[in-house]
Amino acid sequence: MGDGAQGHRRAGRVGGVVVGKGLAIEVEYDHFPKARAALPVEMGKILYIIAEMIIADAVRRIHYPPKTGREYRHRGIVHIASAPGEAPATDTGTLAASLKAERSGKLQYDIIGVEYGAYLELGTRKMAPRPFLRPAIEQTSKKIAGIFGKAFKAVVR
Repeated sequence: MGDGAQGHRRAGRVGGVVVGKGLAIEVEYDHFPKARAALPVEMGKILYIIAEMIIADAVRRIHYPPKTGREYRHRGIVHIASAPGEAPATDTGTLAASLKAERSGKLQYDIIGVEYGAYLELGTRKMAPRPFLRPAIEQTSKKIAGIFGKAFKAVVR
């Protein structure tokens, strides 16, 4: 599939309970009646913000830093491909531009993009992975506790 592929596939998932591999978030708020009503709305907003943070980090990884793979000519322009293990190198910008947060449940967002993004992320039997979402999820997960902490303080007040 080329850069013009328009098919979208679920590429990553941000949910109210699990974000990324192995990071679980459990929320108990039985002692805060006011918060109980406001929390689902606030959680939805927070999860959307987290999904957008993941997308922003993934896009940054695609565009920067310079890649270290092989050099080749495409449409008369010299490009440097990504090496195995690096985020994919950008050519037309289609992959980065295709990443979107889509609500898939009350407290769940999926990150969707062009179908070939999954092949780059996970690799194929002929190509080593060029991960861009998993590292973005890992980086963003380090900030999640602070995001939820601020939101809970605002809701409980």
